[in-house]
Amino acid sequence: MRSYLGALAVVAVVSACAPSLPPTIAPPPARDVFIHQPPPKVWDAALVLLTDLSIPIENMDRASWFLRTQEMTLSNPAASVDCGSRMPGQAWTSVATVLVRYTMLLRPEGDSTGVRIQVSSRFAGGDGAGECVSRGNLEGTLVDRLRARIELGHS
Repeated sequence: MRSYLGALAVVAVVSACAPSLPPTIAPPPARDVFIHQPPPKVWDAALVLLTDLSIPIENMDRASWFLRTQEMTLSNPAASVDCGSRMPGQAWTSVATVLVRYTMLLRPEGDSTGVRIQVSSRFAGGDGAGECVSRGNLEGTLVDRLRARIELGHS
């Protein structure tokens, strides 16, 4: 009985000390997407879009065309971020809460506006915490929705 309990204690310690595996992808490169509208029109459309999507804004400064959202829980995180693995075959996205935040910067470029959207994400829970890497689809979806909103004239 004593050797069984000793072996169980060793397994528990080794499991607790097992290093987690980092994300397997590199973050998408930062890039501007150009929308052929002036910054005030893009800004107004972005605010309405975020409001319609119930994405809360934490900080914004129209003078510098900067906006950051609050952290939100990400549903279906495995499709959007790579947080690495707790152990081989067990992704953190399946055992922990993943939080995401958007940062948007507008840059006037002649008669257009450069839009840069960055997603930062992290996980917490499941006996771990750490940073995640975006797969790029959250940024792309937000830009596509922003463009559609502007093209439809719903800013």
